[in-house]
Amino acid sequence: MPAVTGRVRPLAPGDAEDVRRLFVATAALGEPLSLPDRDLDAYVSLCLDYYLAEDGSACGVYLEDDRVVGYAMVALDHAAYERWVRRPALAWTGRALQTLVSAPFGTAAAFSRRRLLDGVVAVTRGTSPPMPAHFHFNVEGARRGAVAGFRLADHADRVVREAGLPGYFGEVNVPADKPGRARALERLGTRIVHRQRNHTLSWLAGSPVDRVTVVRSLDPTEGWYQLPHVEA
Repeated sequence: MPAVTGRVRPLAPGDAEDVRRLFVATAALGEPLSLPDRDLDAYVSLCLDYYLAEDGSACGVYLEDDRVVGYAMVALDHAAYERWVRRPALAWTGRALQTLVSAPFGTAAAFSRRRLLDGVVAVTRGTSPPMPAHFHFNVEGARRGAVAGFRLADHADRVVREAGLPGYFGEVNVPADKPGRARALERLGTRIVHRQRNHTLSWLAGSPVDRVTVVRSLDPTEGWYQLPHVEA
């Protein structure tokens, strides 16, 4: 059987559906996110449209045998992202409130209620952006912790460094009862700077899940090193 070959290339317009598919298939801690189509489409758009429709110039996808099995959504200007996301976030909030009124006992309402709570907590108890750039990684469940993650992180290192920026940050969800997951993030060369409960994913997973904010500095004096399994 021939060996599977993997590579990272820049995000292309034709990748949008593959990225959306992968997001939905893994959004609940590696499991599919199941919502009514209308609610699901609105949430996916809120999470991905900045990269897929506004500015995907720094993003990359990981392919194995020419199939997208992972992605790195990188925003080199987090402040610009925050300005852009205000309008779609308000639109999603209005849709979520409408769902709570029209169908308060359904799955979509339960999801919306917890997602709104997480949004309030993020605003009132979150941390200030610790770097000017941010990332959102995702890899098919069977490939998590493997070469794909290192290759995508290396892609983020390269585009952020080429932009002359000191590093980047992101939010990663980890089971609260599995401290090894947090240690795995540190093996990827990141530093955890904030942790708070993710009520939405805790509900979906049926057990406590924390959202941790991680930072990867590209300054060697702050401990930067090239990731393993990545060719120099």
